[in-house]
Amino acid sequence: MDPGLMPGTGLAREANMLEHWLWNFVLPHLIWLLRLVATPNTHTPAESGAALARLATAADVEGTTGKYFEGLNEIKSSKDSYDASKQEDLWNWTVSYLAKDEREKARFESLK
Repeated sequence: MDPGLMPGTGLAREANMLEHWLWNFVLPHLIWLLRLVATPNTHTPAESGAALARLATAADVEGTTGKYFEGLNEIKSSKDSYDASKQEDLWNWTVSYLAKDEREKARFESLK
């Protein structure tokens, strides 16, 4: 789920003082403008949170898997996400990085 651009969140925590001030105190009041000039996928944290809660609990999406949502709208994910070799590479990297021992690695591999 892509929550969109959310001014006022911790995204700018490593920005300089001016950027931090703009992100946290100015841009949250200009979401309407950001939707027009930057991306319509701009939301308040409450809007994105409500969208995520709905996707997690609503009956009409219960059992939905392998889908990508931008807010409440189902969209196609990136072209790269459909590349089976990249999926395999990501899976192998994840298993080798997370498995604490060979037994756990074998357990992860059995999930494939």
